[in-house]
Amino acid sequence: MFNLDITAQGIISEALYGKTTFDMDELRDAVSDQVHEAADNACIYNSDCLDIIDRYSSHPTARNADDEADASGATYKPSQWLEAQQALAYYIARAVIEDAVSTMLDEVEAAEEAILEALAVELPDDHDSPEGSLAVSLTCPHGWAAHDREDEDGVHYWVDGQVDGCNALAVSVAGFWLSYCWEPKRYYSLIVKEAGRWEVQFGGFDGDNVRAERDDVVDHGTPRKLTKIICTASNQAAIDQAVAGLNA
Repeated sequence: MFNLDITAQGIISEALYGKTTFDMDELRDAVSDQVHEAADNACIYNSDCLDIIDRYSSHPTARNADDEADASGATYKPSQWLEAQQALAYYIARAVIEDAVSTMLDEVEAAEEAILEALAVELPDDHDSPEGSLAVSLTCPHGWAAHDREDEDGVHYWVDGQVDGCNALAVSVAGFWLSYCWEPKRYYSLIVKEAGRWEVQFGGFDGDNVRAERDDVVDHGTPRKLTKIICTASNQAAIDQAVAGLNA
């Protein structure tokens, strides 16, 4: 039994095979060249042609196939019924595959927009635009189980530095993943040991400012050995985890 949706999925997977970075325009161009070949391959055997006509003749795009077959001007003798059947199956297959591929490409474009919008929120203001730099892979590149959360658009978040010290966002669509990984801006925290426990006293992204604050604390009488500067991701959970580790 021939499944043209799986055929459409295969076209997109083949277009992305061997790619490491994603380009929407390049993907659209690549798949448009493969629809004809895929429809042709789907109609090699008579049994497949019969199956395609039986399963997909009521498909919304089958009307387009009938119109295209009529427009071709081809005529067949009664003895050429197999050729006529194959031609009809081809036009139906091509229309259905084109429709399925178009739908998947729209989903891919929406997923690309979703991850870029999420990155606009997550990335530091001075970070280069990730547009044109999304990675593409057939499996989740960062370990699905390790992600922190998933938003309503299906974007997965790894934002606690669990990707080898980096953060990442990824979204699954049409059988593959789009992702982007970046090194988070490091956050410096001055911690001071009071009553036997380390506590955060000051923090910021500028290490020099935090070191100056430490010098000021020491100048006001706190022994230097009771002060530390730790470097973590900027979220509170990462800071709390680091301090808890020192107090364990």
